[in-house]
Amino acid sequence: MARQDTNRNTNAAMGSSVGRAGTIKPLGDLDNFEIARNIHDPRGWDVMTADGSKIGKVHELIVDTGALRTRYIDVSLDKKALSLDKDRNVLIPIGDAQLDSSADEVVIDRLTAKELTNLPEFKHTEITREYEAQVLPNFGTAGSDVPAGNDFYSDRHFDDKKFFAPRTTVSDATIMQTRGLSG
Repeated sequence: MARQDTNRNTNAAMGSSVGRAGTIKPLGDLDNFEIARNIHDPRGWDVMTADGSKIGKVHELIVDTGALRTRYIDVSLDKKALSLDKDRNVLIPIGDAQLDSSADEVVIDRLTAKELTNLPEFKHTEITREYEAQVLPNFGTAGSDVPAGNDFYSDRHFDDKKFFAPRTTVSDATIMQTRGLSG
């Protein structure tokens, strides 16, 4: 069963059809989907930069129900550690993060803490391609380098096997449908 989240209602408005006949949604909002059995669930884990600075926690996994893949991690930034004026969340493409093999931590090795604070805020609303086009250039991809259409998620930024692999043998799916169809 999907993890129940205290912010479930704030996430409930999200969900657009951008995957293969699926939707992009927070995993905690999907009653009929869960993390695949051989995958560690990083929700609640600390998020670190490559230099060891703690910048927040994994709030949620954003998944593609059609492809049964994880596409983003939703990170709640640490307001105090990053000297932010307000609480805010950002999305990190799953291929631009990695599980730490020695601790229950997620490491973002391409961006500094300051660069992470400059990411577009994720307001727990529908994820559009326009929003994704604002996020990806922060991870070293020019807009013209991102595949279009059905190939969009074939880009290295969405390689969830890279994210989960240090701790787990990853099959083709990182989430699984538990019963029926989800909306």
